[in-house]
Amino acid sequence: MDRAGLRPFYFCSPGIGLTLFLTTLPFVCKHEMKATSFVIPQISRREYFLWLLRRRKRFKVAGASMFPLLKPGDEVLIDQRAYNHNRPESGDIVVAWHPGRSDLKIIKRVAAVFEDGTVSLQGENPFESTDFNRVSPGKIIGKVTCVFYSPSDKPTTNSS
Repeated sequence: MDRAGLRPFYFCSPGIGLTLFLTTLPFVCKHEMKATSFVIPQISRREYFLWLLRRRKRFKVAGASMFPLLKPGDEVLIDQRAYNHNRPESGDIVVAWHPGRSDLKIIKRVAAVFEDGTVSLQGENPFESTDFNRVSPGKIIGKVTCVFYSPSDKPTTNSS
């Protein structure tokens, strides 16, 4: 932690590793990761308000393909309008329809954006993840904005 009591925010884009400190944002990062991983912040008052206004949608993580970034049982908020006027960027965490099963939603990181607009989706956990190349942007439901709830954040009680 730095002297202001804030945890470091680690972000890495292809070829560049950056360490930033959250000094002006009203929330503290949920997950501290290595500089080669991405971080999703905890919910802020703004994101909570947008969820109340139905501008954000909750999504519950079921599998371990995004571990250690997201664990099974974590709930995230997604912005379904994030890509109405913009293309996804490499590094975005998104919820999308499974390319082979129209009834299944997946959560992945955008690994690459191709010139024709299609994207490559990749999980954080190579042992549990199925990666997809050339996914249509129409399959993307929304961009993950924050962690809404994590079972690992529940306080433990001592029974004595």
